[in-house]
Amino acid sequence: MSLFKRVTFGKFKKFTKEEDLIEDKNLFINSKKVLLSYLLYEETEFDKLTEEQICDLDNLIKRELYNYNSLDIEDDDILYYAFYFFMFKFGLSIELISDQEKEELLTMDLSYENCKKMVLNIFDKYIEEMNNYWPDEIKVCYKERGFVSYCHCRENTIIKKDNSFLKVIRDYFLLDKGKFYYDDTRDNNLFNEIKIEMEKIYPELKEKYGMKKYLDKILGFLGYMPSDYSYDEVSKLLNNYDKQKNQKNKGEYITIKQKED
Repeated sequence: MSLFKRVTFGKFKKFTKEEDLIEDKNLFINSKKVLLSYLLYEETEFDKLTEEQICDLDNLIKRELYNYNSLDIEDDDILYYAFYFFMFKFGLSIELISDQEKEELLTMDLSYENCKKMVLNIFDKYIEEMNNYWPDEIKVCYKERGFVSYCHCRENTIIKKDNSFLKVIRDYFLLDKGKFYYDDTRDNNLFNEIKIEMEKIYPELKEKYGMKKYLDKILGFLGYMPSDYSYDEVSKLLNNYDKQKNQKNKGEYITIKQKED
């Protein structure tokens, strides 16, 4: 079983058989073992837990969390990393959830169904922010939950009205940088469909929302930021788009000249 396989509640890709749900629930139990192991031993290896501790898992977690509040998750290293690893298994970053959600984590019964409700609500709110701030052209990306998780968990992307979506589209879909973390979890057929769509429209998105070509190349060359032109597959997409556009414009110009003659 992959180290990075997520507890998905059937939302990254649909469960197709009963064994999928059983595996997901087993992953969920393991995530709670890691949570308790870190709270007790500052250690993510839940093999350190005794059989008695595992049998009394929920009560021990409640006892360890009893005197904390939501602010402690940010200020207390043990608590922060305990929930960092816990939320990581759901494909979420503890840094991007609200104080109210942190308080809920500390006080609610951490059952599979309770966590499912809370986690899916966090995803839904994050997708709503994407819909509100990022352009309509990329809304198809939000159907692939691995992409949403990549933005939240791997990139810690705060959604705002800027062009930060270009980088995550490039990295996740064009370069498939999430493969190592999401290949076992996501719907790869859906991923490939969206990847093809993003390859088609990325040059237009870059032209409309991104920085100018030569500035991008210069900043990349100077080492200020990774440039799209640093990656052969992305550079090829952009250069082919420019070439086709120039040919089209040249053809239109000739047509106009012919009409004038």
